[in-house]
Amino acid sequence: MSIPETTSTGGLESYLGGKCLFHSRGEAWRDLKAWIVAQPPEGDTSTLPAVSESFLAWTISGEVDFQEREYEGPWITHRIRKGSSFSPRAALLMMSVGRP
Repeated sequence: MSIPETTSTGGLESYLGGKCLFHSRGEAWRDLKAWIVAQPPEGDTSTLPAVSESFLAWTISGEVDFQEREYEGPWITHRIRKGSSFSPRAALLMMSVGRP
């Protein structure tokens, strides 16, 4: 699957991978998109397109590495452990499930 540089918040779900356990729907969720996604214990790296809206990743169990960078800058790695959250600031984001 080709990954675009940007997408809408609604389009981001198709790039998350894993099994979707919850997806926000209905009037109460009109201003907020939320997903609970179960990733495999050890997984491949997934590249996520940038979104103009705020993005927050919360790790419920296990750990995940997020790497972000601005344009051609260096990749900065953030290891997010159980109970932690992460809000990227960069234009490009990659995600690795488990310890790479």
